[in-house]
Amino acid sequence: MVYFYLKDVLKPIGGKVVHGRKNVLIKTIIEKNYSTVWTSNSMIFHFNSTNELIVNSGLDSIVIVTSNPEMIRSLESNVSVVKVKNVSRAYWKFINHSRRKSKVPFVLLLVNQIRSSLKEMVDWLLYDRLTFNRLKKMNGLGNLINLLFKKKDKIATIIETPFGEINETYQLYRPLFTVLTDFSTDHKNELSTYLLNLEQHENVIINLDIDEFVQWVKLKNNMITFGQKENVDFCIKDLTYGTNQMTFTLSHNDKSHSFLIRGYGKDLVYEATAAIILAYKLGMKLEDISRKLQNFLPEEKNITLFKGINGSLMLKDSTGLDQFNFHNSLDVLNNIDKDKQKIAVVKESILYNVENIEIDDKLDLIIIVGGVTKFFRDKIEERFSGKIIYCINNSEALGVLHRNLNPKTVFLIHSSMRMLCKKLASKKN
Repeated sequence: MVYFYLKDVLKPIGGKVVHGRKNVLIKTIIEKNYSTVWTSNSMIFHFNSTNELIVNSGLDSIVIVTSNPEMIRSLESNVSVVKVKNVSRAYWKFINHSRRKSKVPFVLLLVNQIRSSLKEMVDWLLYDRLTFNRLKKMNGLGNLINLLFKKKDKIATIIETPFGEINETYQLYRPLFTVLTDFSTDHKNELSTYLLNLEQHENVIINLDIDEFVQWVKLKNNMITFGQKENVDFCIKDLTYGTNQMTFTLSHNDKSHSFLIRGYGKDLVYEATAAIILAYKLGMKLEDISRKLQNFLPEEKNITLFKGINGSLMLKDSTGLDQFNFHNSLDVLNNIDKDKQKIAVVKESILYNVENIEIDDKLDLIIIVGGVTKFFRDKIEERFSGKIIYCINNSEALGVLHRNLNPKTVFLIHSSMRMLCKKLASKKN
């Protein structure tokens, strides 16, 4: 905690001392208005100014910010009362004043999907340079107070928040960097407001491969762009799938830099690129980032390549059973060993919302396990012109796979189909 004197914040919050001293040393900020949680050298914001506030004896150097001083009881010489017109406004003025004086860089990660390794990647890349406070999402003003007055100079805070909370999170933390790797048109209004409010020194790292986003956003100088398009600040090229890893190059300022990331999926490449850019902007060299990134292990909920029966390859998908992850998994299947035949083993439940699922015609065979009605069969066959086999249960699917798997095939299967995964994996793994 960095301590400060009351006299130094009176002008910023628009306050006047009506009782006590100005040169009180403040060590703690307290929001709760019951004195059992107070400690000496605390500043308390009296939000409920119509309620009586009783100050217990035995505490030293207490400061109370209120719009209604007459509601403060048991005033002693160790209590200083600061009168303001509006306590909430004074509080936010204090927050803004403190944030401007703080050297803490805040990083905001906008989340639009369940599975994300971005925060862990950033932490991994920068753990020996910066100390990170990792907040799952906006956890209230108390977090900000604690973070603002940490004494360490080298500190950063990563806040991971859903789109629905971005504007209130922004008002609280005013992040120096915001990272946007994914986007849904459902959140266009929230994101429009967010981007409109950003100040020039507040940067946004944006994936410009998101077509829905590119269609309406107006790029500004504080937007750092990346993706596979040519007109971006960091261009992803030469993406290659190896054995449980991917390699790619980033082109920046007419120079190319090579990177390796363990795991599969274009979303993982986008997250890695965003983490690379953020680490680079926070002072790391791209060469150092490349060396560290190749040792990063993504979370367990990933896509992994194993040896399958009959000499085949099994792509085991441990990501969520939703459309986003299904698209991503099919993309991995289509890019693994392009000379092999592609088979997707799919639970019927993932195909219920068929209108929003793109089934790539590069697939040679789809095996759908579970009871599928004629209505859904017709919808599936409208979207995919290749071969489809319907299986009532796992046993039937196992027989079909035994007949179709060979050294020239690679198949995708979700880890939730445990019996099939066990039966189809080679004992040589």
